[in-house]
Amino acid sequence: MKPTLTSLYQPRSVAIIGASRSPQKVGHQLLKNLLADGFSGPVYPVNPQAHRLLDLPCYPTVTALPRVPDLAVIATPAPLVLPILTEATAIGIPSAVIISAGFAEANLAGQTRQRELVTFLKTAAINVLGPNSLGVLNPDHHLNAAFGPPLPPSGPVWLISQSGALITSVFDWAKATGVGFTAAFSLGNRVDVNENHLLSLAARDHRTRVIAVYLESLSQPTTFFAQASTITPHKPIILLKGGQSPQGYQASASHTAALASNPVLLQAFAQQTQVILADTIETWLSGIHLATLYPKIKGLNLGLVTNAGGPAVVAADHAATQHLSLPSFSSQTVRRLHRLGVTVVHNPLDVLGDAPPSLIAEATKIGLADPAIDQLLTIITPQTMTQPIRTARLLSQLKVKKPFLVSFMGGTQMAGAISLCRRQKLPHFDYPHDALKALSVLAHYHQGRSLTLPFPSPHGSHLSPAKRPPLPHEPAALNLETAFSLLQAYGFILPKYRLIDHLEALPETLNLVGRPAVMKSAALALAHKRAVGAIALDLMTTSHARQAFRRLSKFHPQVLVQQTIHAPLELLLGARRDPDFGPFVVVGLGGSYANQFPNRTYLFSPVSVMAVRRILASSALMPFFRQAHLNLNHLVQAILKLQTLLLDYPAIADLEINPLMGTPAKLYAVDVKLNLTLSEAV
Repeated sequence: MKPTLTSLYQPRSVAIIGASRSPQKVGHQLLKNLLADGFSGPVYPVNPQAHRLLDLPCYPTVTALPRVPDLAVIATPAPLVLPILTEATAIGIPSAVIISAGFAEANLAGQTRQRELVTFLKTAAINVLGPNSLGVLNPDHHLNAAFGPPLPPSGPVWLISQSGALITSVFDWAKATGVGFTAAFSLGNRVDVNENHLLSLAARDHRTRVIAVYLESLSQPTTFFAQASTITPHKPIILLKGGQSPQGYQASASHTAALASNPVLLQAFAQQTQVILADTIETWLSGIHLATLYPKIKGLNLGLVTNAGGPAVVAADHAATQHLSLPSFSSQTVRRLHRLGVTVVHNPLDVLGDAPPSLIAEATKIGLADPAIDQLLTIITPQTMTQPIRTARLLSQLKVKKPFLVSFMGGTQMAGAISLCRRQKLPHFDYPHDALKALSVLAHYHQGRSLTLPFPSPHGSHLSPAKRPPLPHEPAALNLETAFSLLQAYGFILPKYRLIDHLEALPETLNLVGRPAVMKSAALALAHKRAVGAIALDLMTTSHARQAFRRLSKFHPQVLVQQTIHAPLELLLGARRDPDFGPFVVVGLGGSYANQFPNRTYLFSPVSVMAVRRILASSALMPFFRQAHLNLNHLVQAILKLQTLLLDYPAIADLEINPLMGTPAKLYAVDVKLNLTLSEAV
């Protein structure tokens, strides 16, 4: 049984195994950092070649230590790590950080070494962070068990990073912005402790208000997002995911032996669980900074104040793309601005290029006081009358509770103002679009976090085994009739149809389904039937139907004859099992629109009725759905039915209904593709 993880980041005593005399060695830096940052507990250097290190007695082995430390930090050659861990476990050390590199990220020998480590840790009663880790830091505990920079200030950010070098950069950035940390962890190769363990700790840590995560791969994506769904209603999780392009994937594989995840599914899962997914390091850091300054953002209403009309117009355009509104100022605000000497009052508010610093600052103050404004950005450009430093000083002295950002656009003329903003901890962005992007991400998080539902949702709706149609033992034996019977068993409505394999059945079949009829190849796996000529439409006569049969039977012996459905909207509804993200349902435009409008909405299963409604409400599909006057409840129920079908049949790899024809009265499952997993076909 594993001990608790408290000893990993709140140890009472620490052993540095591989401590060195040489200042150029990692083992020396680890010991020096731990002492320099004021760790108050016992520190035990371990090195068989030394008697004292940095005025501390040195011990030859782990077993020679006078007490069992809470934490062992290992910085030895990679081949020595497993024997050391074995000794550490034997004497009862509860946690260890492996700084040593030379494992799966290095070469074939390192991969073998890491597999041996993983095997040992499956049964060992010790928590291990790493290998290939920078270390762990806890400012409140004066713990700097890392070979990086000094401890950052204490604060509300819990940092989890798969890159140690990124941690050192973040700490340097934090000095300039004033961001502080509760703890920071360098994951390394994650042979044991991973991001999911650390998320669980962050959720319970009362000092932590913001969780910042950098990953190149997710250990167990469904576990990550399941935990996130219970955390994000209370604390933002800001995730930067590397390795999403082919080049990034290759770089991450050689960096921490990481495997990339599907970026589309990652983004969809983040949206479903309200994880803030940053697309650049700058957006990630900006989000962290603003989240620490503004724990709550009321809404999406933005105020813009500027001394330059052009940048304000461009900022207004960008605000629209970020789904931020620019409401009119209240009548009281208008009167106050008129008294200030501003004659034309709009939002954006242009106080003109000759505005002195006092006017800019007072207009900003008045704008922030407007109850309709949830956040405000002041944009300053270097014009003839502009006094950037004086303006920055006055803006930094404003007492505000709402999110307030500034952008001093320019270069050398603005350098002093920008420096002053940073010293005064006033959030500054070089350009307005960067500020608005950061604001939008956090504002939308605060709008949606209270609506986040736990994942996975309880799922009790299953079809009884007695009512489930059987699947063939071999995937090759699957046919369209089986696929249709599955859909009907789960409540999908199909057009009238019949499968035929000879011409003589055509007259009776046409009378059954009605005219005009549709005929298609019954080849279940055939994609893009219209494009390859495997479909015939608007068949009125038996003669035309015979011609179509002869052509379609070349694709497959069976031909589907089907009732024609006239519908204002064609949808695609599919379900799939992803090896990383698990089962999910996908919905989008179908039929001929599937490729023209490729935006899809993904819902990870099991998902509740309420969650389905909330996700659909913000999807790109909704404008089309409303225009066609369709009943949203029909689509919600179709999604839940397909989810149940997928969860009831582990043998189904993927299933796609395309098109799902939408009419105001009902949805028709017109065509289907179905694939089984080779390992679980029954």
